[in-house]
Amino acid sequence: MFNKTSFSVISSFSSRLGVLLSVLVLFNCVPRSDHPFLEEDQTNPQEVLEYLNDVLRVDPDNNNALYQKAQIQIKQKDWEAALLTIDKALKIDFTNNDYFFLRGKITAQLGKYDESVRSFNQAETLGNKSHELYKLLSRSYLALDQPSESREVVNRLLKLDDGDEAHILAGETLLALNDSAAAFSQFNTAININKTNEKALYGIKQIHLGRGELVKAETILDELMASDPSRASFILEKVDLLKNRESMDTAKMLIKIVFQRDSSDQIITELARLEYLSGNYDSTLFYLEKLKNKNNTSVLLLNARALDKNRDYVKSRAVYESILLQDSTNNIAQSELAALKGKMAYLQRTARKRTTLDSIRNSPPPVLNRRELVN
Repeated sequence: MFNKTSFSVISSFSSRLGVLLSVLVLFNCVPRSDHPFLEEDQTNPQEVLEYLNDVLRVDPDNNNALYQKAQIQIKQKDWEAALLTIDKALKIDFTNNDYFFLRGKITAQLGKYDESVRSFNQAETLGNKSHELYKLLSRSYLALDQPSESREVVNRLLKLDDGDEAHILAGETLLALNDSAAAFSQFNTAININKTNEKALYGIKQIHLGRGELVKAETILDELMASDPSRASFILEKVDLLKNRESMDTAKMLIKIVFQRDSSDQIITELARLEYLSGNYDSTLFYLEKLKNKNNTSVLLLNARALDKNRDYVKSRAVYESILLQDSTNNIAQSELAALKGKMAYLQRTARKRTTLDSIRNSPPPVLNRRELVN
């Protein structure tokens, strides 16, 4: 006769067995190119991985389960394990372009670019003509310092696809090849096809920035901001351009808008820098005090400079010395600390001279004995 505990154990086992059987049926019934189990928006990757391992214990040659296991391992940043898993899938099915494509992504992430190139090329041969494949393949060639091969990948893409996204990918690759003129042409072609394409506009803006054409870059940035006025990254770029032309009040107004909804260290640091550039050193120190991470070298340098400007030389010196404790080779901290020490030494000498002069002024000369002078 079963007690309640036995019934509970049996129920749990039956439930788990039911899930496993469902997964097995799912794998065996769907086409190879579909992966519905992963498409079911699982909220717990580890739980999915456990189910997949259960499937593979029952059916070790289930290549779909291996493929999906590799995807979960990628999500968990377990790249070496993912490579072993996808290689097992390829031993079972050496004709699946999805498997080669995934292997290319994994090996590229691991810095094994020779292998990623081979995997991506095999995936392309087997029918993968996606933008992502061409993008990753061209980047792998760039990592191998093979620019001509990277450019050929772009040419293959443009023969297959003359849409705006293809031209954007070509532009991005050409930028990576430092061919800004050809990249500019590709981005413009993309805009002629789709005037609202944000990636193309952004690419053109980056080229203007690289050429030092700040007015043109700001014009494009204003256009991007008009289409997405709340995008923090656009506002921060606008702030940089405003700082460049010393429009500090407008820059501070914009960054404070972002600060209302984003009080991250990045935004607070930017506020502190703007206050420093505006000569508001108390405000600079006020914002720096709000940072969660106060030990960043650039933050410490800003802190030391603000203290120096506020004539709090002892604290400023202590901050510079703390930077050099972390990195004794920091040339900026060494140079600024030396200048600060020189200033402090000069002020000490000046103070001593002033004290001496004040002492002389405040001490009357001794009274002369007139009788001795007569004698």
